[in-house]
Amino acid sequence: MKCIQQTFNCQKLVQVNRICQMKINTWSSLATTFNSKPATKFPLKLRRDSGLFGIPELQSYEGFYALKEKTVSSTDELLKECCDINRRRKLVEVFDDLSNELCCVADMAEFIRIAHPQSAYAFAAEDACISVSGIVEKLNTHKELYNMLHQVVHNGDNFSETEVDKHVASLFLFDFEQNGIHLSESERTMVVKLNDYILQTGQKFMNGTVTPRTVDKQTVPTDIVHAFSPQGGHIVVNGLYGDSSDSKVREMAYKLYMSPDDSQEYLLLQLLDARKNLAKICGFKTYAHRAIKASTAETPTVVSNFLNKLSDELFPRAEKDFHIMSQIKEKLYPGEK
Repeated sequence: MKCIQQTFNCQKLVQVNRICQMKINTWSSLATTFNSKPATKFPLKLRRDSGLFGIPELQSYEGFYALKEKTVSSTDELLKECCDINRRRKLVEVFDDLSNELCCVADMAEFIRIAHPQSAYAFAAEDACISVSGIVEKLNTHKELYNMLHQVVHNGDNFSETEVDKHVASLFLFDFEQNGIHLSESERTMVVKLNDYILQTGQKFMNGTVTPRTVDKQTVPTDIVHAFSPQGGHIVVNGLYGDSSDSKVREMAYKLYMSPDDSQEYLLLQLLDARKNLAKICGFKTYAHRAIKASTAETPTVVSNFLNKLSDELFPRAEKDFHIMSQIKEKLYPGEK
């Protein structure tokens, strides 16, 4: 009997194993593919001496300082070439190399500043960003560089130019004039100050948009106060809680996190006022005219018409989606607003 029982148990175990090995799935083939872990493993042969993004200098965070010095040296050489009346190639090509030299470092350093988990790398990257910004500011106010480019745009280069070359050169010239280099010394100084103020104020405002809100615990209903992080007699709301299954929590989080903030409003008004003054000094009707000039849209009117058209087309679709969601919510939570 014991032998028969063991055999029976083994057969049941085999059946259970077969059932467990079956791929029972209610997902579509697309959903299954999307939600499954990749079966193929890609061999990553990373060299120890490659550095971040394959840049040899960035094998450690200290490499940013070497990279910064290298960029300064390269831009100085290209600047000399731009201002040399005996240069041996088109000015727009030198400008393109100069722009590329700065952007390659600035874009990469900005990404590492934001994304790298090690503070040493982030600080070194931030220092590189500041240095590149200083170089750009120096170039934006370099009168001799502007005069050389102005001469080429309006009178032509000594070398053969294509229509693309001419267009790119005119865009470079516009960038100069957008920063007020054609203005008087006092006005240029004011433009530099306004640009710096706008940059710093904009960063403070953006940082404020993701700052957690601390509110009195008494302002939150007792049945949902547990959903928020406590801090003494207060609670901390650090987001919209969009992933919460409780609609009351989502509603309260939205109202608290998105509530008016006097300091944010002050920064925004200061930012708008500085932008208006900058546009006025540089000869633009509004800051929008300055920002959009030389872009695909060209004028604020084109942007406004596009947004209005988009809003008109999307509104009925959004209204339909909202109605469907309201019906779903009514079924799941009857009587809840």
